[in-house]
Order: sequence, then structure tokens, then C-alpha cells
Amino acid sequence: EPNSRRFFAAADPARAYVALVKAAYRAIKEVDERVQVVAGSLMHADVAFTERLYRLGIKGAFDAFSIHPYSEDRSPLDPGSERYRQLSFVRGVPAVREAMLRHADQVPLWLTEFGWNTSRTRGAEAWRNGVDEATQAHYLGQALQLLRAWRYVDVAVVYGLRDMGTDPDAYLDNFGLLRHDGTPKRALGTFRNAATDDDRDR
Repeated sequence: EPNSRRFFAAADPARAYVALVKAAYRAIKEVDERVQVVAGSLMHADVAFTERLYRLGIKGAFDAFSIHPYSEDRSPLDPGSERYRQLSFVRGVPAVREAMLRHADQVPLWLTEFGWNTSRTRGAEAWRNGVDEATQAHYLGQALQLLRAWRYVDVAVVYGLRDMGTDPDAYLDNFGLLRHDGTPKRALGTFRNAATDDDRDR
């Protein structure tokens, strides 16, 4: 997530990231042209950072562009406010695609992280709040239905498969489709049904 200084420390993160991607792309393709290079992995659907990457010359240095379009504790269908469009799944993902098209780039878009945590936390900042397991499953179903219409999205990765811990109040412990002990949450069934439907459509 190069648009987060927590993960990518540089005086000018966008400029430093473009230089890194361009150097990596050349080196990778010299070894094996078949390897797919995925750039971005942006925190949220950050249109402004995407635009800056393109203005700094990142186009042509990757085979797919990646974002992490979390919508905090809200439905993926929530349009959000204009100021915080990047936190809306339904508006943010197409907005990033539109930014790519403004720069005449039609490489696929990958959603390499998205999901909802099922912690007991409520009433905190929206990004930290959890939802109940039924809501997690419902939101995931809504997101997967949207993805069926977004033909420019080649890959979508739900975060994550299994809860990382057992603290019911911990944000990062509770994103799984499975609980920490391996038992399924309702969202696992939603995921399986969507995957089965996609297989039938092929």
C-alpha cells in the first residue's frame, strides 16, 4: 500500500513507487516475459494517488493494477460521500478504472484485498468497527454480485480465509470466512455459491 506511509516510507511516495515498479518490471521481464507484474496494491480506491502514479509515468510498467477497496463497516453498495468516494466499493472501484482509462490504459484491475471483520467492536471509527456474521455474508454477496458486472476486474481476493486470532474485539483477528478454529462463518457459503455460479457461467 504505497499510498500509506505506514507501509511505504518515502519523501515522495508516488515518485519513489513509480521508480521501484519500473525497475522491477524491466528486471522481471528480462528473466521471463510471461510473469505477470501487478502494481498498485493501493489502500482503498485512491483515485488521486492513481492519477499521480500515471502522471509520473507508471503506465506500461505492469500487467495489472491493484487496489484494496474496503468500505469499512458499510455495505459495498453504499455510495458514500463525494469527499470520501475512495471508501465506497460501488463508486470507488469504477472511479479507479475511469482514472486508468483517462490515461488510455486498459490493463485489468485486480482487487487484491477486500472484506468485513466480524469483531464485536461497534461505535468506534468506521474502519475499526465489525459487523455480525450474517451482515458479513450479506455484504460479501453484494460485492460479488457487483463483480460479475465489472468485466475489467480479472481478480478479486477476499480478505481473508481464516480468522487470524481469537480476540472477539480485535479488528485484524476477525476478517476470515472461517473462524480461527476452522469452523465456517455464513460468508463461506456465500463465497462458495458465487464461485460455483461463476464456474457454471464459463
